[in-house]
Amino acid sequence: MDRRTTQRASPRRPHRGTGQAAAPLGAALLVLALVGGLRGGPAVFLSHVKLPRVSDYEVHQHLHKLFDSEQRQFLFRRMSPEDYLVLSVIKPHHPAKPLTLDGIETGRPLSFAADLVIQKSSRRYKSGKEDITDRFGRRDWLKRQLGDAASLRFVRFEDDWIRLKSGMRRLLVQTTGVIEIHDRARFATLLQFGIGRNKAFGAGLIYLPEIMPWPLA
Repeated sequence: MDRRTTQRASPRRPHRGTGQAAAPLGAALLVLALVGGLRGGPAVFLSHVKLPRVSDYEVHQHLHKLFDSEQRQFLFRRMSPEDYLVLSVIKPHHPAKPLTLDGIETGRPLSFAADLVIQKSSRRYKSGKEDITDRFGRRDWLKRQLGDAASLRFVRFEDDWIRLKSGMRRLLVQTTGVIEIHDRARFATLLQFGIGRNKAFGAGLIYLPEIMPWPLA
């Protein structure tokens, strides 16, 4: 069976991605929009986008066109070789479903999945970063990323690779597990901006099957 089409606590990897970083004021407005959704308004938009089978870099280029030039803050996850879940605060030029976070209760376990580039600072590499390959190091890294927003109850890691524009490969860690949310506002920010590096290649989106049922209705 093709692992890309297997539905587990996560259908396959977030095809990783974020558009261009917002300007400080724009970013602040996006956070306010998302946190406002905790009180009943639309928090983010979810879209199901179909694309031909293209390279990791080309996926981002295609999705980039769904948003206005002034604001392209989005994350994406590959659900199958040709299907992508796109999460954005700004509504794209594509059918989209508003998602509110009202159903997230603090202190209740939630299954999650995320494809992550997990690295630490290093002087041995030109990039200044090196991959964290041991389970405990990865777990500690993820705990730091979650901060006070959520705690990690269980996690499993599986290695994969993404191919960068330069042709080089980068280690991508398929992460599945259970978290417990403690601060919805802070978690909302994590949900919007994602975790870790290389979001333009589909890393970083926190996929919550319970509130992001796939395929989108």
